[in-house]
Amino acid sequence: MDRILRSSFTRTGKKDKGQKASFLKELYDGKLAPAEQICPADPEYWRLCREAGQEEERLKKMLGKEAPRLEEMRDKYRQAEGILSYCHFVYGFRLGVRLMNEFYQEE
Repeated sequence: MDRILRSSFTRTGKKDKGQKASFLKELYDGKLAPAEQICPADPEYWRLCREAGQEEERLKKMLGKEAPRLEEMRDKYRQAEGILSYCHFVYGFRLGVRLMNEFYQEE
């Protein structure tokens, strides 16, 4: 690990100009947050989100005082999506490690 850190940092611990911090250093410092860094570029995603938000507002108006039930349902869906996203992340990470392992075993 020293070799990795030395390639990115000077003896003072400051980053060399033009050098990126190592992945391990960012991980150690708690700077990696994949869930916060992923932003879909597909315009279809944003169109669907916008339409879903508009429909949610229409439903809230229709439901009146029952609108909080819709919000509770939405919150449960978001929690479920978070769990599913985590499962996808773990699967992808494990798959990447397996691919790397297989690649280095063949050398």
